[in-house]
Amino acid sequence: MTPRLDPERLKAARLSRFLPVEHAAYLAGVSSAAWRAWERGANSPRITSIRHAADGLGVDPMQLCFPPDGDVASAPRQGPWVRRRSETPASAPA
Repeated sequence: MTPRLDPERLKAARLSRFLPVEHAAYLAGVSSAAWRAWERGANSPRITSIRHAADGLGVDPMQLCFPPDGDVASAPRQGPWVRRRSETPASAPA
């Protein structure tokens, strides 16, 4: 399975280093617009771009990706607005 970038992990890694988008994008060798699209989840970068982003941020590339099994529920996005796979939607009131 090809690793997929987790936009929230990417943004958290950038913010933990106090880097503006422009600087992080420069370190990764991409445009600011491309970096912003990654953080929004609008675009998904290629594996080489994930590696470049990780190198620029000084982290392991897998720290920027969803878990290998694709289980989004174990990703750092935990909150009442995130439905886990095992949960079923509540039925609508009659």
